[in-house]
Amino acid sequence: MRGKKRDQWDETPPVQRVTQSIDARLIQLTEKQNKTGGDFKEIDLLTRQLKKLHDGQPDVMAAGKKGRAKKLKNHFTPEQIAALREKIISRLEWHQRGWFDSLTLCREAGIRNRMILKSRQIGATWYFAQESSADGAA
Repeated sequence: MRGKKRDQWDETPPVQRVTQSIDARLIQLTEKQNKTGGDFKEIDLLTRQLKKLHDGQPDVMAAGKKGRAKKLKNHFTPEQIAALREKIISRLEWHQRGWFDSLTLCREAGIRNRMILKSRQIGATWYFAQESSADGAA
């Protein structure tokens, strides 16, 4: 009972009490002169448990530090989007340019789907991939 009052077990969080107990046992084991294989296994187990407990807790020392702002993944600036559109438009063939113009007209009219008759080897797959990447960047 004296240890309970002295160490204020009722006021300390359970994780901290477990951590203190593990620390005490680790000190006992490391101070032991003739360690057995079981002692080394127990030391290994306790240090892994201590690490798991520590990783689950917020770091008290790092609480005052400000973290770096996270960089947005796949984020394009308006200038980059405009440059991407210009690059795509500059590489279009005449028939692909017609598809692009129809896309603009459909968007203005509120039409979401287009019906395009596609033959082979005219670059339709490439065009629609470029169109999708430009739409995804916007």
